[in-house]
Amino acid sequence: MLFNRNPSYGTGFARSRYESAYPEMWNRLVLAVAPLLGATGDNIIDWSGHRNDGALTNTVWGAGALDFNGTSSIINCGNDSILEPVAEQAYSICAWAKVDTQDTDRQFFVTKDNDTLDGRFQLRMDATDDSPANIPTFFLLTSGPTFNTIEGATALVTGRWHFICATWDGSTLRLYLDGISDATPLATTGTWASDGGVDLIIGASDTPSNYFDGKIEQVLVYNRCLTPNEVAWLYTNPKGLFIRNPHRVGFVAAAPAATFTPQVIFIM
Repeated sequence: MLFNRNPSYGTGFARSRYESAYPEMWNRLVLAVAPLLGATGDNIIDWSGHRNDGALTNTVWGAGALDFNGTSSIINCGNDSILEPVAEQAYSICAWAKVDTQDTDRQFFVTKDNDTLDGRFQLRMDATDDSPANIPTFFLLTSGPTFNTIEGATALVTGRWHFICATWDGSTLRLYLDGISDATPLATTGTWASDGGVDLIIGASDTPSNYFDGKIEQVLVYNRCLTPNEVAWLYTNPKGLFIRNPHRVGFVAAAPAATFTPQVIFIM
């Protein structure tokens, strides 16, 4: 199986918190898949250091992103226990995504879920016939079971890059779109219990179904609750985690040109 740990972005990026100019943003980072760094073959590398590398199925490498076809494309990052914050009771999930088409089915960006109440979350876009339609939504199942769902206020726009981020501090869910809060915080009850080894899937549900049609260039998962300022920083610095500290040995000053620029639109 082709598996390249030297993507086309080359040696100009930080491969760990020890090389990064912003090591604090690697704190409790348990999954970091970043197609923006370049193609790595049949798997995608987890740069967090926890080796939750994702197996690609029917996804296509593009310029700084992976293309999902809406019918069969997924990334399976496995079910390592580090992806469950049983001890921390806090979580954050962020994704850079560009929707190609909207559908009458919900489309999942990132999920750790199944049909037997063993799963825990869905970061998704609601369907065209949902009310409201095409909004970012985060679902979290806590002990009880308790079904906690927070819905955004802003519909995702096709053909535009969006940064969707959900956080949970053990008692409150928050949802952000493009660096700012997009929903009223939702109080939750219950705790995160072990999900029994459900795989973390990018681009579909666990079945799989609810396939995503579009492009994804980064997914980050933390076993802690990101602050609003940290979410805003990740939005304004899409490659920020991977900027190298120039004082590290082997730093390459002339990094390759960026292949991804977030599309920020200001509405007056």
